[in-house]
Amino acid sequence: MESLNRLLRVIKVAITVVYSTLANKDNASTLRDVNLDAVTGAASLLLHTEELSPAELRALDTSARGGVKLTGLAGAIFNHKDAKKGQQDAYVFYFREVVGHPLRFPDTSNTRYQSHCAAAAELLVHREEYLRFLEVVRDRKTQPGFNHMEENVYKGLQDLPTLTELAALALYAKAVTHPYMRVVRHHQNGLKLGYLHDQLQQHIQTLIADPDLLLLGDPGESYHKGAMDGKEWERPAVVSAILELVPELPYLRPILVAFLRGALKTWERFSKEFERGGAIDCASQAEIDAAWISPTNDHNEGALGAHGSYLRSHPNATEEYYNAQAKYNFNNTEDFMQAHLHTPPDEKDLHAAGRRIDSSKHESKRRKAQVLYSVSIATQRARHREERQRKENEAKARLAKIHQILDPEVLATLKRDELDDQLEIYRKRENDKEVPLKSKLTTKAGKLEALRDALTRYQAAQMDTHPE
Repeated sequence: MESLNRLLRVIKVAITVVYSTLANKDNASTLRDVNLDAVTGAASLLLHTEELSPAELRALDTSARGGVKLTGLAGAIFNHKDAKKGQQDAYVFYFREVVGHPLRFPDTSNTRYQSHCAAAAELLVHREEYLRFLEVVRDRKTQPGFNHMEENVYKGLQDLPTLTELAALALYAKAVTHPYMRVVRHHQNGLKLGYLHDQLQQHIQTLIADPDLLLLGDPGESYHKGAMDGKEWERPAVVSAILELVPELPYLRPILVAFLRGALKTWERFSKEFERGGAIDCASQAEIDAAWISPTNDHNEGALGAHGSYLRSHPNATEEYYNAQAKYNFNNTEDFMQAHLHTPPDEKDLHAAGRRIDSSKHESKRRKAQVLYSVSIATQRARHREERQRKENEAKARLAKIHQILDPEVLATLKRDELDDQLEIYRKRENDKEVPLKSKLTTKAGKLEALRDALTRYQAAQMDTHPE
């Protein structure tokens, strides 16, 4: 069955259909004649690519960008799979203080089901906070500035087409994915879920016919018709954040419909095993019970999977607490306690030690101190950068007022400070990389010689640009 794997592929196809609708300018002409209805109709972007020419396949592939690209980059910054890369604890500590509760960015840097949809939702709900955090990251550096990845995420969070894709991802997750997962995550025979797949496809058809079920109305009430199971939104704040953005996203409706069409056609393909007259439909109840299949692969999760499962059910648990429990079970600590720490005084001492650790709030204090330090460093360096910029602007303004002397004989009459000003003209205004640094020119004769060489290069360049 592997319902989770199907979810992953459905979303991948739906996203690619959206990309085909929003091909970038370099590929727009190549894709202009592609029949998007036919492409969507068979999810042929991923499942029937033989229907497209090599040029069309390349164009569709290079058009992959926007929302999913942003969530992938954000995951690499805020929750990289390599603990030595990205922001890691800086992100966790900062958002605990700013938002008021712990956050863990969805694990998009690994292959995690629903991670991109969850990341889209997270970025939309706390978009302003993520922009501010990136500014703190930028300003606290010794040499302030974004790296390429940080800059792309910062710009993407302010780009309306990208936000449109994020909104489509998040709305699909709230309306379809989460209600579907509420059912399939229970311990049950996956062969008996034919009714669920029929219900899912019918609901997607309803949303395609009337996307305003998701885009209009009160977020506190819209789940009655918007969510597949009619239950409250898994995260109401996501829907509220999207509805606030709807006036700024004029193409959200057609993009959402394109996404839903891609998802629907792929679900139809994946649900053929449940169709009327099929093997499952014709099997007896005894045969279905004998062929019992789990709808998910959760039972095969290893240590890391167990950690993820634990955090899903205990979202506020700290790493220290989880590690303590894991070591307790792995090291058979209970047996040791029964043999050596079983008396009432021993238990009293252990309880007292545990209470002292908990009441000290050492972890909370450390996180808060880290956030305050990061913000302080960022503020200080931002102030220094602004001061440097102010001085540079003043120097540029002063340099702009200095007359450039082109007569070699007049140059010979200038004083040292005046020679420095003329050299600065060539360094800064003319961008002459061959002019030596000021620290290298310690004598007046050296300054004059460098200035004459710069003048010669300048006049030669002028002759090339404006020949008589």
